[in-house]
Amino acid sequence: GHDDGEFGLRRTVNSSLAKVKMVAERHAELFAAMARFIARGNRIDIVCGNHDIEFHWSDVQAAFRDAVSCSYAALPEAGRAGAATKETIQSGIGFHPWFFYEPGVEWIEHGHQYDENCAFDYGLNPLHPSDDEILSNVDTASTRYLTNYVREIDAHAQEDWSAMGYLRFTMGLGVRGSLRTAKAYYSFSRALLSVRKSTVGPRAKRVRRANHEQRLAALAEAWGVDASVLREIDGLRRTPVVSSIARLARVLMLDKIVIFGTAALLGLIAFLTLGAVDGGVMTALALVVAVVVSWLFGRGRNVDPGEPLKVVPQRILDRIDAEYVVFGHTHKPVRMSIEGGTYFNTGTWIPSGKPGLLRAFTHVVIHASGSGARAELCQWRDGGSRPFVPAGSAADGALASQAESRARIGSGGRESVSR
Repeated sequence: GHDDGEFGLRRTVNSSLAKVKMVAERHAELFAAMARFIARGNRIDIVCGNHDIEFHWSDVQAAFRDAVSCSYAALPEAGRAGAATKETIQSGIGFHPWFFYEPGVEWIEHGHQYDENCAFDYGLNPLHPSDDEILSNVDTASTRYLTNYVREIDAHAQEDWSAMGYLRFTMGLGVRGSLRTAKAYYSFSRALLSVRKSTVGPRAKRVRRANHEQRLAALAEAWGVDASVLREIDGLRRTPVVSSIARLARVLMLDKIVIFGTAALLGLIAFLTLGAVDGGVMTALALVVAVVVSWLFGRGRNVDPGEPLKVVPQRILDRIDAEYVVFGHTHKPVRMSIEGGTYFNTGTWIPSGKPGLLRAFTHVVIHASGSGARAELCQWRDGGSRPFVPAGSAADGALASQAESRARIGSGGRESVSR
């Protein structure tokens, strides 16, 4: 695209293939570790989410498999007798565009479809109707036009800020930084408004819906699930923000810009026509009204997907045979009992937000056998997978103290609590 050099690559097949190549080169150790893991008789199944939706394309899947198998070919053990073949490594990687299901045990999906800022209207056909490109949503557009362009923005630290918080942040960047942020915000808003214009038409929806339905039917047959059941679960998704101009305006805070901009204009007119005293009174009144109206409109703005995601697992268990429902997406580890089973959120493998490392490297471990299944929310700590200790608990305090002690003891040798 004409602005790729400025804002980053668009999500097309060719750019996605280039990204896979660059990621494999930059994270060679990780790709080698995955290859070793598969060579020892294990599998890696990737359930696609909003950040790797490019795996929708089989060419991108093939490039990823090839990168892992090439990593293995470069390892010393690949030349030994009886070593795993390239085909073995590649066949040990599976891609799932929506969910992974083991009857009686677990239903696993990323969870972005239950977040209105990250959802796609047709999750199994996320392509733009007019070209070979993944549709933008609030999440991807903010990454491309804001985070990529204004390096001071930390998406994880600032995603729940108010309009005033963003305004203070922008002003703190100085004149040049403020102009840069304003340009990024304009490009971000324009991109989302363009997406809405391109996808709300009946023809665009009809074509994309048909492809989505075909893929859904194929999944139903492959997993042995009734297609009507999958349609019901698919119907639990949140409608993307970009489909409604009113909801999109709230997310972009365009309503606040209009409301407070109007209040400021009325205040200026009042000063010019009524004088300082009466004009000041009218300006104060306009600001009070603006605050109230802004609050009323702001009630529909939702930036935390955690609560919506907690509602869905029960509805899924009402429709399929499983004991556990597992999501990711929110970066917040959760274990919650629901009727007939348990909902887990895997959290995140990277330190994002508070309390940092104490909430990082979390995952869910499920042991299934003939006698039943057992699941546990865990954290990679001290070189192993251990039960996760929620922040704020007594055990968490002990872990924090251990971390401090290790930091002091290891100041010469740089020993880390988590690796």
